[in-house]
Amino acid sequence: MFQVYQPSGRFSLLAIPLVGIGAVLVVAAAYVYQLGLEWIPFIYVNVLLTWVMAMLIGKTTEYVIHIGHVRNIALCLLFFALVVVAGLGAKFGFQYMHARISLESELANMTQSELRIEADPPLTYEEMKEVRQEIMAGFSFVDHIEMRVANGWNIGRANAPITGPFVYLVWVVELGIILYFGSAIALAAVRKPYSEKRNRWADSVTIEMTLPITNPLMVAKISSAKSVQELLELPIPDTDQSNKIAVYEVHSVPNSPEEDAYLNVDLQTHSVNAKGELEVAHEFLVKLAIITAAQRAQLKENSELMQEALAAYRASVANPPTEPTGDQASTDD
Repeated sequence: MFQVYQPSGRFSLLAIPLVGIGAVLVVAAAYVYQLGLEWIPFIYVNVLLTWVMAMLIGKTTEYVIHIGHVRNIALCLLFFALVVVAGLGAKFGFQYMHARISLESELANMTQSELRIEADPPLTYEEMKEVRQEIMAGFSFVDHIEMRVANGWNIGRANAPITGPFVYLVWVVELGIILYFGSAIALAAVRKPYSEKRNRWADSVTIEMTLPITNPLMVAKISSAKSVQELLELPIPDTDQSNKIAVYEVHSVPNSPEEDAYLNVDLQTHSVNAKGELEVAHEFLVKLAIITAAQRAQLKENSELMQEALAAYRASVANPPTEPTGDQASTDD
């Protein structure tokens, strides 16, 4: 079987301070995130805000991986986890801080009777001040969580908050959205091909060929290839028209034609949905097969020959040969 790219497990020490900087940026974003959750207390809007936060966390981790030359999947997941903890921890921390500020403001305007303090004679100003300080000192993060669970969220336009255990479920969904979308971005980044010889990402992408897939045997030929040479022996399409196209995509180090490259074969199926919109489904028949410079040149040559054959086919369909008439046949005789 042909070789495929695998991350080497290496990384640059620069990634360590970078993840700290990334965490600080995500903490700042978490402040805006929790403000959005407070200002727009509708759960369907909260889901959108959470998705944006997930994308930000994923992109932050992606930046650390790219600049820090991280080719280690375990380290990537660790960095991602640290950024997630920083983001969600900051979000709950900012919410707790705002809750304390709001409580302190409310207490400043509450009288002895409103605080349900029975005392005769009435408490002095200094005594009331001490009571308020004691209440603030006793307001813990756990109290804050219980208060949020009691308040809940509004769904839709109806002023009917959903409270209790449902709130914990919302937080689980929030974490799930962030882990799912954010980790997808981070893992895609760390799995991108990297040239250990050049110490550079192979982030130059070239479409070397688009091959119409006109029968299942063509897919089977590509999928069953046991060597790069077999991959380069292109199956012949029956026609140049098909809703299935095999896209031969090469990832390489920029301006390094002599270096190894990495070949994807992406089977794209084009269709139109009920709304009349074009949809494209992707299925990778080959994922990051390592090809040499000579093999890439051969692929390019095969692609050019294939395109010439398809062009000739299209020309023959557009201008079919004419059948000789009876008079012409007699004249020829």
